[in-house]
Amino acid sequence: MKIADLEISIAHQESYFHLGKSAEEAFPFLREHTVRVGGQFAGPLSTLQAVTRWLWLIVHSDKTDEYISSILHQLIERSLAASELSGGNYCRPEHDAFLMLVAALSGNKAWMKVVSEAVSVANSDVMQYQFFQAWTGILRARVLNLANEEAIQTGILLRKRGLSGYGCHSHALVKAFAASNYSKFKSLLSKLDKYELDAAKTDGTISRDSEGNPMISVRWRDPNRFWPWAEAGFAKLIWIGGGAIQLDALWLPERLINLKS
Repeated sequence: MKIADLEISIAHQESYFHLGKSAEEAFPFLREHTVRVGGQFAGPLSTLQAVTRWLWLIVHSDKTDEYISSILHQLIERSLAASELSGGNYCRPEHDAFLMLVAALSGNKAWMKVVSEAVSVANSDVMQYQFFQAWTGILRARVLNLANEEAIQTGILLRKRGLSGYGCHSHALVKAFAASNYSKFKSLLSKLDKYELDAAKTDGTISRDSEGNPMISVRWRDPNRFWPWAEAGFAKLIWIGGGAIQLDALWLPERLINLKS
């Protein structure tokens, strides 16, 4: 299925990147100690959310892997710099989850390890809401092959649900991932892909081009649920580890899974 206005959609997401700017230039309220809209990690988080939308779009385009890699490298490095410069931890849990997710989707093992050393994960002694820290912790533990740590982080994540505004994954999918029950994972992913496609048909975002071929207009999609990025991050790590996953030409294309930027 084609994506309508693909190049325009890619350019729109790239407008959030502030390419060529340092962390302080791109995020003017990064160092502030006072919490405000756009302050501390809020700016870097917004950029990483755009990156997750962009990644799905860009692998459907004819842009080269080298181009994708060059963009990701700049943005991952800048987020790591932001982690050193921020005046506080406002939006840091969400930022670190998306940073770990982007690193995983990049397929670059060196970047994954560097990011793993910089992110903040959940603390089992703390009972407050730590869904995003635990999400980060699960991805980090799988990258570093820390089975016991992955089990701890999974237990913390299962205490609470994620926030729909961030396109968070389901408990069932995390359980299947943690148990290495990949047949169950594939089944859940297949159901999700069908759900997303049916929803797109219902809300009118799927139409046909002049030749009668179906296409999806992403301009109408909720930017917070643009595509199943959370599930894709787990799928990518399963694939990197040698497991089988369920591909989908639209939502989880082979090029994204094979990307090794």
